Amino acid sequence: MAKKTNPESELRKVLVATRFFFIPKGTHHIDVIFTYVKTSLPHLCDDEQTTSRNTGEDYGQAEWKHYVRFALNDLKKKNVKNVKRNYWSIK
Repeated sequence: MAKKTNPESELRKVLVATRFFFIPKGTHHIDVIFTYVKTSLPHLCDDEQTTSRNTGEDYGQAEWKHYVRFALNDLKKKNVKNVKRNYWSIK
């Protein structure tokens, strides 16, 4: 039986593999990054899924946005830098 993957973890894999190539180089607020991701990969961004799979609590933010931040953190040693709270530099 094939292992089922969730769209959010697939999103993280795609973002890390592509290093956010569809976002212009420069410093961007996290909300701008979310907009680029949602526009470029809408099939992996489900706004209806807001429950954290780890705790079961609903934080009111789409789950896919957490995976965008995970991918940004994964790339910190490559082409991404957290400049200050909620601002990321993509090289």
